[in-house]
Amino acid sequence: MSLRVLVAGSGEFDAAESRGFSFSRTPPECPLCNIELEIPESAKVGENVGFRVIADDTLGARFWGDVDSHGNITWNFGDGESATGTFVYHEFSEADVAEKPYGVTVCIEYPGGATFCDGAVIMIESDVGPVTPEVSEWAVEGSVLVFLLVVFLVIVVIVARYPNRSW
Repeated sequence: MSLRVLVAGSGEFDAAESRGFSFSRTPPECPLCNIELEIPESAKVGENVGFRVIADDTLGARFWGDVDSHGNITWNFGDGESATGTFVYHEFSEADVAEKPYGVTVCIEYPGGATFCDGAVIMIESDVGPVTPEVSEWAVEGSVLVFLLVVFLVIVVIVARYPNRSW
């Protein structure tokens, strides 16, 4: 048995139901429900980070059609760079602070033009270690001279304390 649904005109029928079969032209309230979004919580500067989205089972895909066949999945990484596809890599290169948050978003354009976005924040950590002050040659030479002076004074005190001893 086959069922044929014919919708005539524009906007005449919003929904139909018959013997367990239902049809609706009303878009879902939550088109990105059931989305699988993989955005790491953190990464290092210069690390090639993978991002993935699976939108096949979203309510939007059920209503408008499969996104993979349409191919309009756009990522924005919050640093001015973007990429397209269900699985992408990105390298954050800014190293001016020890830790910086970036808002990563993915926008999915379903067949027919409906676009919805989701995202998360990733913390990017730089390899900037602790700042060590530069030590001048004078500071090193001065430390050596102070050490030698202390040793000399200790010897003078010992000799002065025990004058009759033969060294």
